[in-house]
Amino acid sequence: MDPGSLPEPPRHYARLKKFNARGIPVLGSVPTLPPLSLAEFQQRMAEEGTVVIDARSILAFGGGHVPGALNIALRAEFPNWVGWTIEHECTILLIVEGERDAQVAAEHLFRLGYDRVAGYLHDGMSSWQNAGPPGRVDGARAGRAQGGA
Repeated sequence: MDPGSLPEPPRHYARLKKFNARGIPVLGSVPTLPPLSLAEFQQRMAEEGTVVIDARSILAFGGGHVPGALNIALRAEFPNWVGWTIEHECTILLIVEGERDAQVAAEHLFRLGYDRVAGYLHDGMSSWQNAGPPGRVDGARAGRAQGGA
């Protein structure tokens, strides 16, 4: 097989290769992510270098999402898509279905070396939609980081 015909490796592979060669600082256990109120979430969203990952299903995301959020559904491919699309230096905010999903996402992110995860939106999209914050809830034109259902 011609090496030139292979797809590009995810961006995080080079960083992980360096970590594997020199070792990484021991950070302890997977952090417990704090639930953020809508006001806290919006304040964090406005900070430079922040990315919002909507880890709900593709169908839920398509039904409505926070403007600017990137859908990376919490499935087996979640770590691959995060590594391919999210810069390591970013601060990450999550939108999930519940506390358990927040913990699963935190574990994946921790294992990939993303240590700037600020928290998740308390009560998920329900809190966003019920409060009617400035900015619309995007729907059908949703951009996704991945395909499939």
